Amino acid sequence: MIESFQEGRDDNTEEDKQVRLRCKEAISYYKGHKLQRAIFRALLKLESYRGLLPPPLGERDPEVRRFMLEREARTGLLEGSILANELYFPREDGTSIEHRVAVAGRWVAYDFNRPKEFGRKGQGKQFRQGKLIAFPLEDIIHKDKEDYTPTNKLNIIDPLHFFQFEAPSIEELLKYGLAEEATYQQAYEEAGLWEQTKDFFMSAGLADRPVLKITPKGNGLVLIVDDTGETKPEPKGLRQFKPAFGFQYA
Repeated sequence: MIESFQEGRDDNTEEDKQVRLRCKEAISYYKGHKLQRAIFRALLKLESYRGLLPPPLGERDPEVRRFMLEREARTGLLEGSILANELYFPREDGTSIEHRVAVAGRWVAYDFNRPKEFGRKGQGKQFRQGKLIAFPLEDIIHKDKEDYTPTNKLNIIDPLHFFQFEAPSIEELLKYGLAEEATYQQAYEEAGLWEQTKDFFMSAGLADRPVLKITPKGNGLVLIVDDTGETKPEPKGLRQFKPAFGFQYA
């Protein structure tokens, strides 16, 4: 089943390995230098705060502003989220199923629980597309995949967390226990949406198609970073789920 996800990222390269090595060296350094660790946090905050300043001092980047001011923006996909290179996910209005295909090396994800966790700040933030990065933090990586990681565990501005980021392969993500394989039916049943959508998934033959699902252990530790990557054009004849539980052909 894993093979069906391979298009979601590029293979690990020698450059990836070198980045991981340098990150490990940085973590070791900051563990032994508390002052430098504090300076790193301060500099990262200062750089991020530029997004809050008016030009020419700042860039007024709305995403930087959100990152600094909103916990939601600094939190990865929540438990139960689904991701794949090609994904079927609910529209915001809840009346239909949308279909999106990312280019090679990019991912599409949907976070069922974001509005519940973050209220209004989580609305409209459930769909993600871009590069996948993860933070297999050393103090939780040995735990079972069913052990829940608190949503506020990850602190990206702490160098001990910042330098633990990876762009993992599918095998690594599964090995870390941050995600697991599931079918659409399993994921949608867990999200409480199967009864509303099963006609579409059963008729389209997608109920048993595999997706990756964020585990309790992976809660908040897997991010899809928007890099304005392209999407593949929708194939002609794509079936879309409609409120009347029928299909409309593009």
